[in-house]
Amino acid sequence: SDFVLCGRHSQQEGIVNIGDIAPDVLLKDFGQHLIREDDIQYNETASLGEGTQGAVCTGTYLGVKVAVKVFGGSVDEEQDYEDQPHYQLRQECSILRLLDHPSIVKFMGVLLRPRCLVMELAGYGSLDKLIKCSR
Repeated sequence: SDFVLCGRHSQQEGIVNIGDIAPDVLLKDFGQHLIREDDIQYNETASLGEGTQGAVCTGTYLGVKVAVKVFGGSVDEEQDYEDQPHYQLRQECSILRLLDHPSIVKFMGVLLRPRCLVMELAGYGSLDKLIKCSR
């Protein structure tokens, strides 16, 4: 749920939207880059690759083919905050949304549930694959 109940108020008065008190938790501070669940379709079995933070698969966002990085893992009380999937997603999105260059895949947006980063789909595949094929 995106709401919490304040114990100092009656149930009707005490319902508070988490986005109003901690917008970073619900990624509200990403504004126009926050993707609605209805606007994107992706297939986790159509994998482009996998890493320590999750898997990258293909998808469609508003009719455009995209790459979707699905952040895996769950919140672990034992992990440092910097190792938590939500923090890693925020860090990566905070940097990518500032980059705008024809040689860098475009950051399209972020999805809260499940935690996903949506980027332009590189037409020729990964840079690693291109380098290996050119040798």
